Amino acid sequence: MATKKSMSLTAVVLGGALVLAGCGDSDADSPGGDSSLSFGHVLAETQPWHTCGAVPFEEEVQESGTGVEIELYPAGQTHNSTAEQLDALDAGNLDITWGTPAQLATRLSDLDALDAVYAFRDVDHLNSFLESDVAQDLWDDLLEESDLRVIGTGYYGTRHVTANHPVSTPEDLNGSQMRVLDAPLWTANGEALGAEPASVPFAELYLALQQGVADAQENPLPVIEAEGFDEVQDYVSLTGHVVAMMAVVITEDSWDGLSEEQQASLLEAGETLGQGVTDCTLEQEEELLEEWSGDGADIAVHDDVDLDAFRQSAEDNLLPQFEDSWADLYRDIQAVD
Repeated sequence: MATKKSMSLTAVVLGGALVLAGCGDSDADSPGGDSSLSFGHVLAETQPWHTCGAVPFEEEVQESGTGVEIELYPAGQTHNSTAEQLDALDAGNLDITWGTPAQLATRLSDLDALDAVYAFRDVDHLNSFLESDVAQDLWDDLLEESDLRVIGTGYYGTRHVTANHPVSTPEDLNGSQMRVLDAPLWTANGEALGAEPASVPFAELYLALQQGVADAQENPLPVIEAEGFDEVQDYVSLTGHVVAMMAVVITEDSWDGLSEEQQASLLEAGETLGQGVTDCTLEQEEELLEEWSGDGADIAVHDDVDLDAFRQSAEDNLLPQFEDSWADLYRDIQAVD
C-alpha cells in the first residue's frame, strides 16, 4: 500500500511532467502571444535564490502585462540536479533554470575560470565583472555553443574554510583532508589552498567531519549554517577563496518564441532577481558573522587570514595546470576594475 509520502512524490513528478510537456506553449503561431515558461531549480524554497530571486522574477514578469506566465518548480520538483535540468533545457522539456559557472562549464569549459580560487577579490569585483565586456563575451560564447541565453546573474555567496584549528596561511592546511566538490577544478582548488582534497558525498559530510574522516571543508556561510557544519567544526576562517555567482539561462528556442516586449520583461525581471539575491545573501552572511562572533557560539570566526599568501599559492599552483585552457581568462577577470 502506497504511503502518503510516496503518493505525494508521485503526484509532484506526474504534475511536473504534464506541465513540462507543454513548456513554452504559446496561444499564437508568431512571437507575442500569451506564453507559459517553466522555470525549474534545485534549491530549497527557503533559500535566498528562491525567496529573493525566483519568486520576485515570477511576479514581475506576470505583472508586466506582456502575456508571459512563469511556472515555478523549486526544490528539484522537475529534476533532481542542475545537470539534469540543463539536459532538460537541451531536450526542450524545460525553459529556464540557473547554474553555477562550474555547472554551465559542461556547455562552455572556459566558465570554470569563474569558480577558480581568487578569481574575484570580493563582491564589488564580481559585480564589476558581471557588467564588463569580459562577462558579455562569455555569455555570447555560451549562447553560440549551447543555445542557452543568460538573462540574469547574481551573487551566491563567498566560500570559506572550516576546520578544528584556525587557518591563516596555506601551510595551515598542509596534511588536512579537506572535502571539496568531486571535479577536476575543485581538486585543483583544494590543492592550491594547501590541503589534500577529499572526495566526500555532500550528504555524508556532517558525519565525516564529526568522525574525523575529513578534517576540513569549504562552503558559503549560509550553507555552513544550514547543514550544521558549525556544530562539528571549531573555526570558520575567512579565506574568501571563491566569490560565487550563478546565472539564469533560457533556451534560445523559448526566447525566440517571445516578442521584443516580452523579452524585455524577462531581462528587467532578471535584473530584479540579481539584485534581490545579492542583497539577501549579503544580509544573511552579515547576520551569521555577527552571531558566530558572539559569546557562546558553536564556531569561532577567524579573520586573521593572510589573503596575499593564499592568492600567491593560487597563482603558483593553479594557473600552470590550466595554462592551455582558461588561465588567460582568469587573468582578464582579475584585471577588471
